[in-house]
Amino acid sequence: MDRTALAKYMLQWEETQNKADELRVAIQDAVLELKETQQAGNVRAVYSEGRKTYSYEDVGSDASPDIVEKHTKTTTTTRTDWRKIVEEMNVPKDVIPFSQGKPSAKLKIV
Repeated sequence: MDRTALAKYMLQWEETQNKADELRVAIQDAVLELKETQQAGNVRAVYSEGRKTYSYEDVGSDASPDIVEKHTKTTTTTRTDWRKIVEEMNVPKDVIPFSQGKPSAKLKIV
């Protein structure tokens, strides 16, 4: 293959890749709007709500000092396991504040 033919292939690949990227974005946007995984043929667009990050310390800081001490470890640094404190306090998960990551959609061929 000479350089001219190679250059044509490379430009064709660039154009095809740009079109595929546009399709991917359009599909991901649609899946984010539908909020559920979709499959057509061998293509699957997977929806994810985003990962929750619970703020155990906000709730656990109300625990008794003996519970806090039980789950606090001191090595070269002190680490308090707020999740275990909140579990021992028997606090329901629905009252623990949390942040949630952005929803996402990923495309794959199965």
